[in-house]
Amino acid sequence: RCNLITIDALSLAEKAGNKVVKNVVLLGALSALNILPFSHDVLLKSILANIPEKYVSINKRAFELGRDAVIKQRKT
Repeated sequence: RCNLITIDALSLAEKAGNKVVKNVVLLGALSALNILPFSHDVLLKSILANIPEKYVSINKRAFELGRDAVIKQRKT
């Protein structure tokens, strides 16, 4: 069985504040699939630890939007 989940990463990135963070939206989406060998918290902390402080909030929001989009789709 294969489930297809699609999200509009560009729109979600723009909603977070800048289309540049679409890659972080996709990482958040990936974290919601629970297929990584570590938790979504570990992934988010790793991302945030490696970016300048002024970009933390936009990247955190992008990650959460991507994660939430997948969780919402999996419930339907």
